[in-house]
Amino acid sequence: MKNIMLQISKAASATFLISLFTASGFGQTNPGLDAIKNNVTGEHKLLARSIGTWTGDASVWYSADKPPISSASMLKSYMDANGRFQISEIEGNVTGTGKPFTGVRLTGYDPVRKVFTKAMIQDGNPGVVMEGKWDEATKSTTMYYKQFDNNGMENSLKEVYTYVDENTEILEIYKTNTTNGKDFRVLKVVWKRKK
Repeated sequence: MKNIMLQISKAASATFLISLFTASGFGQTNPGLDAIKNNVTGEHKLLARSIGTWTGDASVWYSADKPPISSASMLKSYMDANGRFQISEIEGNVTGTGKPFTGVRLTGYDPVRKVFTKAMIQDGNPGVVMEGKWDEATKSTTMYYKQFDNNGMENSLKEVYTYVDENTEILEIYKTNTTNGKDFRVLKVVWKRKK
């Protein structure tokens, strides 16, 4: 896992540096680029607050009319790219099957567009990319994305990530019901900082 994480970290860093170099017009001044290169914002510091190891109590709903199934997971988060990206390694068991899984989440903040960005890959999943805004009133980000299920159907999903306090964070994912257009919760993970 560490070797994979090192490769992913290097690839993410290389991609970031290449994008900075090519976006700069090979030395030309670009105010938007300067905001990215020279500015670790309060939003980046918010991401850094999550550095550490966390335990997660997950509840998964496979159907809106059935009770959830519970499982446990671990999350280790650290910052990379000079404090601009949070990398999280996730390990746990697939809810309901007990089969182990690993995943990697890369979260950042775009100071030019003023949105949080996230990419997530895990075993048995093609991966997702999402972005969304911060809501100061609820201390949460809300991000939207599309994902294909095992039957090849495209689903619309919403992720709400709430920063409850220094030691508690909550991840919730909602899926839009294609019949009635209403969202129902499919995942809730309560993350607690490991002491």
